[in-house]
Amino acid sequence: MNYKILSNGDELFVGSSEDVREKVELLLEDKLDFFVMLQEIIAEDDNLELFVHTETYYDTNEIQEEKLFELGITDDISKDEICRYLEISILEEDTNKISVEKKSA
Repeated sequence: MNYKILSNGDELFVGSSEDVREKVELLLEDKLDFFVMLQEIIAEDDNLELFVHTETYYDTNEIQEEKLFELGITDDISKDEICRYLEISILEEDTNKISVEKKSA
């Protein structure tokens, strides 16, 4: 499944969950001036979730960790906070999926 990153309503990037995570890492690095390793998971509803990979804490200093904490970007699910900080949205590429309801007999 592919996901897309939108910025100001414009499509910024499309790719797999791993590709999107890597792109978000680069966007964060550009804005924060230090690298934040993220981890991605796909929730049951196919929603892509992002959070800080614990390896990040080996490579960051106390000031950088405090900055992440202030932004709410932690090793808990942090996609909403990341998107708010970067002013982006992350959506499934196929947002026009047709859902079919089963009718009871």
